[in-house]
Amino acid sequence: MSDYEMKAREGHLIVVENLIEVAKQLHGDTERGDTTVCVAMLRMTNEDNDTALHEAVRYHHPKVVKLLIQEDPEFIYGANNEGNTPLYMAADWGFRDLVQMIQEICSSLAHSGFKGRMALHAAVILNEQVMTKKTLEWKRALTNELDENGWSPLHFAAYVGCHPTILRQLLEQSDRDVVYLGVKDHGNRTTLHIAASRGHVDIVKLLVLRFPDCCEKVDDKGNNVLHLIVP
Repeated sequence: MSDYEMKAREGHLIVVENLIEVAKQLHGDTERGDTTVCVAMLRMTNEDNDTALHEAVRYHHPKVVKLLIQEDPEFIYGANNEGNTPLYMAADWGFRDLVQMIQEICSSLAHSGFKGRMALHAAVILNEQVMTKKTLEWKRALTNELDENGWSPLHFAAYVGCHPTILRQLLEQSDRDVVYLGVKDHGNRTTLHIAASRGHVDIVKLLVLRFPDCCEKVDDKGNNVLHLIVP
């Protein structure tokens, strides 16, 4: 880990600012290939494929995070060796302020994470209403993204028993097909099946009211929603 990444990890804003300024002034901020000395430093990764932004997010240093993304707002900031991008990490740890900050400054930032989940998956799993709303405003199409096991944010909302507000937000933005999509590694159960089997009656009611014919879907064992409702 470089001194620059270490200072970002420790949250030393002034030191990080000074290192960036030195990099800008080094060689008169002339280009090496297609990137400047400063940009090359900002995008540098360690043995875990973490950038300084990964480190600043992980240890929740908002001022350092803001500085880093403002200095290089066009960079995608891909996943580290664990498969996590800075935005996914912020969402997964429930850092609302960092999620909002990153989304407001970076429009093209990568947002994938553990097992192919996206930032929206993480927000929904945490039952975070504000974070879910902000993430949907940032990229509405994330409602249709599936993780590597075929779970959409809507499936996770049914599984964890999210607040009805979150479910409504997801339903408003999701393609109809997602509602009827069965999860293969979970007995080919749909969102309705999952909510019923977990005993989340409010979610079952919302789904049935909006999509009455989803009651007709059965899982791999031939069960419909009536078979799966937990008393």
